[in-house]
Amino acid sequence: MRDVGRIRPFLDRIAEVWEKYPDLRFGQFVMDIVPDKDRLWNCEEDEFLKRMEKFVESISASKKSYKETSFEISGADADRLKRFKEQHKDCPMGMAFDKFSYTFIPTGLGMATKVKCSCGQTLRLGNFMDFEADDYDEKEHGPLSDEDLNNKKFEEEALLILKLENPRYCRMAFGKEQSFVLLYTYVTGFALAADERIARCLLYKKSYDEKHNTIENYSGDEAEDIALFFGHFKEKLRLELENYSCKNDRLIKKLKEVE
Repeated sequence: MRDVGRIRPFLDRIAEVWEKYPDLRFGQFVMDIVPDKDRLWNCEEDEFLKRMEKFVESISASKKSYKETSFEISGADADRLKRFKEQHKDCPMGMAFDKFSYTFIPTGLGMATKVKCSCGQTLRLGNFMDFEADDYDEKEHGPLSDEDLNNKKFEEEALLILKLENPRYCRMAFGKEQSFVLLYTYVTGFALAADERIARCLLYKKSYDEKHNTIENYSGDEAEDIALFFGHFKEKLRLELENYSCKNDRLIKKLKEVE
């Protein structure tokens, strides 16, 4: 018979460590220490305690590493961030009960920072951008309405389609050479779940005149049909963008490139 006296000190040590992590269920706690079920079955008490100490060390090292990582927003950036937060004070909390999220991107020039509010609006900061404290446009950075969010979604969807005009991007996206059938099939399917304005910008294979006669819109020539497809899309897209003030620089630039 094994020594009964080993049990109490063993359980006391487990309790001492487990109390530091009360959110862990007992089974979760044990499996974090010995994740292999077969090894756990044959694990002696001294081996379990050694593994538990390594478990504690790994958590401590992780917390230490996290604490040593910090980012600072100062100077004019701090003033601009303060104004941004004040302007968005009435926005709702996000899914994780956080109103603002921060993304820090180290660059060769300095730290670029992106602050995003739960409403979808963003503020870009950077200690290398030479922003002044007063260089803050309230109209540009104000809370986004549902209409604003829908417009942003529409713009991003339109950009995605325009990128497919580049054969190289098409190969990257689909692993196939660009073809009219590939483009038409993908984009018309994409339009079913996209903003309804995307569908309005497409030239479908068939349309109907005033007398309900069928019109075949494409000739069957590969290059000609692709050019017609994107030409029509851009033309209709520009008309849609005239209905509001589009501030998507990437989309505006893309349309200017192909005019």
